Amino acid sequence: EASILISKIYQSKRMFEEAKFSLKQNYKKPESDYRKIALEMAELIYKPDRNYYELENDLELIKSIENQESIFLKKLLMIMIMNLELDNEVVKNFRDMSISKDQKISGKDFKNLLLAEKLSSKKDYFNSISILFDIVGTQDFENLNLIESYTVLTILKNLELNSEFEKFTERILL
Repeated sequence: EASILISKIYQSKRMFEEAKFSLKQNYKKPESDYRKIALEMAELIYKPDRNYYELENDLELIKSIENQESIFLKKLLMIMIMNLELDNEVVKNFRDMSISKDQKISGKDFKNLLLAEKLSSKKDYFNSISILFDIVGTQDFENLNLIESYTVLTILKNLELNSEFEKFTERILL
């Protein structure tokens, strides 16, 4: 528990090597695996010229994790899909994964997702930002469900609000 917290602190300061080292000190499966993937993803976002070969290997690690019901794991996968160039092998790995079959989606979340995709892809800033504020409201970002997080990320990415997209992604990865 302490090593995971320390790695989060290092990650927030973008001290990725120190974060990985602290994580290895008291390895605990699967929490340390999730944290390792989050660290590598955060490092890739911060250093886009870095090779993401390690992340491709992490897809195999994810398949081996027994409890794939973790919301954090699902958010990691969502961020990976939105940020990585997906070659055929990576796409195949994602398709072969078995993630929760019990994911429930509310009508409002589904409606917001569809509207956000349509409006933000057309660069309709006013309505897209309105949907974003409707989703976030007074909630903290960590309290958003998976669909809400994806919708917010979609809006930020489609409107090319790259700095905000990066900040929100980093926040999810902590």
